[in-house]
Formats: sequence, structure tokens, C-alpha cells
Amino acid sequence: MEAVSASLVERLMVRQREMLADEIEFLYLARGLDIRIALTGPDKSHLTIESAPLCEVFIARMVRDTEFIMLLERADFKKVTLGDGEGFVWNHSFEN
Repeated sequence: MEAVSASLVERLMVRQREMLADEIEFLYLARGLDIRIALTGPDKSHLTIESAPLCEVFIARMVRDTEFIMLLERADFKKVTLGDGEGFVWNHSFEN
């Protein structure tokens, strides 16, 4: 029973991460912003977002002034990579 419960929880968390990625993509596209989102890893726990507005200053403000990173941690992401698609990349790994 315990193994079945753990498997079910993991599948639900993967689905939650997929839904969150879809929601982020929708929010960007609704504002007319080009965005590329990828979920990788066997449990889709590495989120990669690339979009021109994700420059160093914007990412620093987003991390400092919003609950975005906390939201990703609650969805059980292990790593997030944000970048502008032109060479700037910011990585964050969550401690477990």
C-alpha cells in the first residue's frame, strides 16, 4: 500500500509541475511575450524558461520581490534555469 501511495503522489506531483509550466507559458503568451519552457528529468523536476524579458535585472527582481521561487519549490521542482535566450542564464537548485 505504501509503494502504491508513493507512486500516486509522484504522478500527481509530475502533473502539478506540468500544469504550472503550462500556466506560466499561457501568462507569457497572453502578454504577447515569446517564451520557451521545458520540463526535463525523469520526474520533470527541472524547469527551464527562456524569454527575452528574463534578463539579469528582471530575474533578480523576480527572485527577490515575488514568491515565484517558493511556488516552484512547493511544486517540488529540484532545479530551475531561467535565461534570456541570448546567453544569460540563472540557475537555482532546491535543497531537499
